[in-house]
Amino acid sequence: MEKKRYILFLLLLCIASSILTFCIGEIVVRVFRLSKTVNSYPWISNPDSVLAVPKFFTPQGRKFTENENMGFNNPYHPELRPNNLIILKGIEFRTNKYGFRSTAEYENIPKKDYKRIIMIGDSVTFGYLEKEEGLFSSLVRNELNKKKKVEVLNFGILGNDTYGNFYVIKKAVNEFFPDMIVYQFALNDIRPGVELKEIDAKQSGGGKKMLSSFKQICHNSALYLFLAERYNYIKLRLGMESWVFKQYEFSEARIKEEFLRFKYIYEFLDKKGIPMIFVFFPDDWQVFSSHPKAIKYQKIFNEFWQDNGWPYLDITGVFKNTGKPYELFLDNCHLSSQGHFLTAKYLLPYIERMLAEISEERRY
Repeated sequence: MEKKRYILFLLLLCIASSILTFCIGEIVVRVFRLSKTVNSYPWISNPDSVLAVPKFFTPQGRKFTENENMGFNNPYHPELRPNNLIILKGIEFRTNKYGFRSTAEYENIPKKDYKRIIMIGDSVTFGYLEKEEGLFSSLVRNELNKKKKVEVLNFGILGNDTYGNFYVIKKAVNEFFPDMIVYQFALNDIRPGVELKEIDAKQSGGGKKMLSSFKQICHNSALYLFLAERYNYIKLRLGMESWVFKQYEFSEARIKEEFLRFKYIYEFLDKKGIPMIFVFFPDDWQVFSSHPKAIKYQKIFNEFWQDNGWPYLDITGVFKNTGKPYELFLDNCHLSSQGHFLTAKYLLPYIERMLAEISEERRY
């Protein structure tokens, strides 16, 4: 009897110790902000957040319809409307009278004697969780203005994909008369191969529901997310594959569809006589990993752009060669202040070179 009590005591002690250790770990991770996921995606622990996205992924690929504010209807983040202010994690996100992120106002027509560059892209260009003055668009503008008169407008849209960016480009060209465009692209801009309802149907089984519930519990733990982040980082640095490789596996047909969309974009710009620099931005796993598959799509895109003779830049190698790649990202894809600084430094000479080749003749 005494032995059983002793074993029970040890068992309860182990359980209590485990719970205490977990709670201490949870507190430490949250207080010292060690989990990038929790820091960047507050709706994981706060589902009522203004930026909450169901199932933690952007529902890209849904049909867009044009409207008067932004050139298209943005179903991802309806708070991005003209003259709006959002404060998230202490960072102010202000939109101007046109609905784009900017604390400074500008007019449709460029200033006299100024060249105008418009940055197109998703939340990376928008500058998710970064102050406006630290964005690569702002840094490039500041450096260019030391030598010449240039306006740099940020038309980045949270959650946008290539389909939606085409609408933004048309609005930018037809209403804001840029001299050139810088297009920021990442793999999550490619539209998914299945609709959301198909994904939901595949996840509707009882066992999968239980698994999903368990994952949801884990996702609410900052300690779990921190350990998962470090575990995956180590795997990637060792050249091993992780779950993210399968997440970003696209069919040949899907890639061809994406290329066709870019052909439409370039045909439109060619008719208007406006040059565009395409810049491939990697996600963090593509930078951390030494596995050849990590940069598979960079090579495919590079080959396609070279075949068409379009300006193409890939910032992956620049990020890989920095001493501390982990510090370039706030999370899986969004850039930190160091990432924005390095991006601006890399883009500047290419933009300067293209600006020098642009005619002084205005197109309006």
